[in-house]
Amino acid sequence: MAWKFCVCLVTFLTFHVAYSGHGVLFQTIKQRMLNEQRKKFYRADKLANVTTLYIEQPLDHFNRLDERTFMQRYHVIDAYWNDPGHGPVFLFIGGELPLEEREVNSGHHLEMAQKFHALIFGVEHRFYGKSVPNKGLTLEVLQYLSSQQALADLANFISFATQQYSLSDSNTWISIGGSYPGSLSAWMNLKYGHLIFGALASSAPVRAQVDFQEFNDVVGAGLSNTKTGGSAECLKNVIAAFSQVDQLIKEKQLPKLQEDFKLCENIASNLDIQTFVGTLQDPIEVAVQYNTGSGEFSRIGNVCYQMMETADPYKNLIRYTEDLLIHQQKKCLNASYESFLEEVKNYPWYYQTCTEFGYYETCKDGSQCPFSHMVNLDSDFAMCKDVYCILPEAVYTQVNFTNQYYGSDHPKNGRILFINGSIDPWHPLSVLESLGGNETAIFIDDASHCEDMAGHVTDITPALRQALDDIESTVKSWLDEAARQK
Repeated sequence: MAWKFCVCLVTFLTFHVAYSGHGVLFQTIKQRMLNEQRKKFYRADKLANVTTLYIEQPLDHFNRLDERTFMQRYHVIDAYWNDPGHGPVFLFIGGELPLEEREVNSGHHLEMAQKFHALIFGVEHRFYGKSVPNKGLTLEVLQYLSSQQALADLANFISFATQQYSLSDSNTWISIGGSYPGSLSAWMNLKYGHLIFGALASSAPVRAQVDFQEFNDVVGAGLSNTKTGGSAECLKNVIAAFSQVDQLIKEKQLPKLQEDFKLCENIASNLDIQTFVGTLQDPIEVAVQYNTGSGEFSRIGNVCYQMMETADPYKNLIRYTEDLLIHQQKKCLNASYESFLEEVKNYPWYYQTCTEFGYYETCKDGSQCPFSHMVNLDSDFAMCKDVYCILPEAVYTQVNFTNQYYGSDHPKNGRILFINGSIDPWHPLSVLESLGGNETAIFIDDASHCEDMAGHVTDITPALRQALDDIESTVKSWLDEAARQK
């Protein structure tokens, strides 16, 4: 692996959030959107006591001669667990975010824990949140950040928890996760089926893909969906606004763009151009992905209102960006490639995109992608090389390995329920139809990213309510089946 021999000796700091996206502004927007979504999950009438503890984990599970360790945070809820000898255990999996108490203490899994009298463990992902090695995340340490190591953490945790809480084979483990943790949940059942009886995988992009063109096609469909606050005119205006941005770039009117969008730094290179246009589209992508909350940047309807405010789509995009800066209390838009690199150093998730998943969003020719067609893979590949010393061919090789290792979107021999929503831009990389046997799928019309995980909140649609019933029925069938086998 070429990056081992490079001179990218960067020390990484703690982080807030990263998944997809191109700019610094994107991270603060996505964090706020996730907070909005978690507020929706968080039900004051459904709270339980949470105990937060730590487990010492090997830094490298696959080299037992390596004695280095780190402390991994986990949360426990035992308020509903009234049959320790036989009660089920829910393993709530953390991902590329800090896993806080409130996330474990809210949502549909908490409702099901009450219904099925389950013990809940919420395990934070290695190298995120408070589960970071004491010496920080140098490249030497980052090589141990992988989904394979994360799954081994969970397997080791199950062994630890079984002993600490006097569990036995009579206790059935169900893994639960959404987004990247949804993939981990599915993979946990595939790779450690002797430990995890069944897996709920919400919005799980189990097919790794370097060039993820389908993402923005779904965003475009969401912007035109009248049931979720969009319209054909909204999509038309977004396309027109970004087309004008592209035209100004082609005409080399970069000073005008710099002035119109209040850039902190001048556009000086092709990588700056890609970072800039990517930063413009990020908040719109996030609004479609989550479509939740009450803020002016939180829902498709809010975006469309602003992008249709006047008859000039380009001016609407300028106004939308200005309002976003005001909301974030920023004087200028930080959208240069160099500023993006500084951001990457604080977000370990980018390392996983370079070494496992890709997930880089572009617009394919002839599609209804509403954004700039200036965005290609150059800035993503440059980031992998400049920060982690990983070359483009290595990205492709490692993404292919991920699909070969886990089975992509056609896994075999699992007991997995895949749950996806039609306006979630990540759903093209998941399993959308039942594969036969115990690998089944639920596809929810007009549902957003991980929306099912909120549970029975007040504003759910009939389709989502039916999906929640189906999820609970599936979990009950698993528990009944496990009981018959014991």
